Amino acid sequence: MKKGWIWAVFPFAVLGLSMGFHLVFIALAASDPTLAVEEDYYQKGLDWDKHVAQVERNRELGWTLDLAFDRRGLNAAERVGSTGVEVRLADRGGKSIAGAVVHLATFHHGRPRRILEATLDPAGPGVYRVALPMRRTGIWAFRFRVERGRDVFTKEFSRHVSLP
Repeated sequence: MKKGWIWAVFPFAVLGLSMGFHLVFIALAASDPTLAVEEDYYQKGLDWDKHVAQVERNRELGWTLDLAFDRRGLNAAERVGSTGVEVRLADRGGKSIAGAVVHLATFHHGRPRRILEATLDPAGPGVYRVALPMRRTGIWAFRFRVERGRDVFTKEFSRHVSLP
């Protein structure tokens, strides 16, 4: 074997090593739980007029949605690693809204890929509850969709949640 063969292989070895590092960094970036892309963001952009119409419908309905967190209403099995989410719905005059279907999608801002979704259970006039495995203190995003008959009400907001 000739002495110069190593210099002929050296560029290929450097390129291979470089590609290997790039593949590792791409895999790490793609699996990072702190990064997320809004699902169906392009379709949401196309449906912007529908969103604006829903905001106007929310204003017409005049419903209010109050959110609270309480572990006291949970049974022993639910208390392990769960937080009680309670919603109170009222109309413009403050009267409780019963008979609604309340759907919630929520996520911690530090882990936006982990979306918790649930339909809340009725727990009294205008009160709806669910136990969710919310294990992080911090800012959470909440997206509600409330349906009662043909009326649809939506509400989105972020709130700091302090968990025990």
